[in-house]
Amino acid sequence: MNERNIFRHLVLQGVLCLAAGLGSLTALGADDASDLEKLAGTWNFVQPAGEPARGKFAVVFKGDTIAFVTASGQRTEGKFKLDPAQDPKTMDIDMRGKSLTLAIYQLEEGTLKLCHYLGPKAAKERPKTIAADKETVVGIFKREP
Repeated sequence: MNERNIFRHLVLQGVLCLAAGLGSLTALGADDASDLEKLAGTWNFVQPAGEPARGKFAVVFKGDTIAFVTASGQRTEGKFKLDPAQDPKTMDIDMRGKSLTLAIYQLEEGTLKLCHYLGPKAAKERPKTIAADKETVVGIFKREP
């Protein structure tokens, strides 16, 4: 799969997925602001051992904007919303109306894990646990120093 197709696939997946209801950053609670602050910056994709190559890319979080950036610099932006009060924590990613991904996330010590369903199910359902299988994908990202 070439880089462009990989990028399209990742954007279609949402990689990381937020849906309705949280409002603006000013309306967020303390936990929300804390995770927003922790997410701010660039996160590089880490290829898990034994998985098919997906290509190099990064995710950049700034305010409520998320950007997926390929190794060649191609950039696609969208908006994201967090709900860290949920268990597991949730993230909804809206790629400017082109795709919606409902994800769950785990954020600890410089590592971000995002998990969501593949295909059309990504916009309709959210996984219950962070685990990759035939229906879900897990993206693992390390904070850029």
